[in-house]
Amino acid sequence: MQKVRLSKKEIKAIKQTAEEIFGKGTKVYLFGSRVYFERKGGDIDLYIKPVFKNNLLERKIKFLTKLWEKLGEQKSI
Repeated sequence: MQKVRLSKKEIKAIKQTAEEIFGKGTKVYLFGSRVYFERKGGDIDLYIKPVFKNNLLERKIKFLTKLWEKLGEQKSI
């Protein structure tokens, strides 16, 4: 049973993209409304602890771009 309101596809895409951009072993934490099953919609709020700490702004932009390509726009319901 999943513990968050994300599909397996979304979880896999987030983990893979984070490790690709920020380094293997990067930790990703979900917070916000997606943690609560009784809520609907909501964006995907992530806290990322990167392995690679250089060029963080550039890496963040690459991460968000690649994740958007994989998941598409996340609209509130």
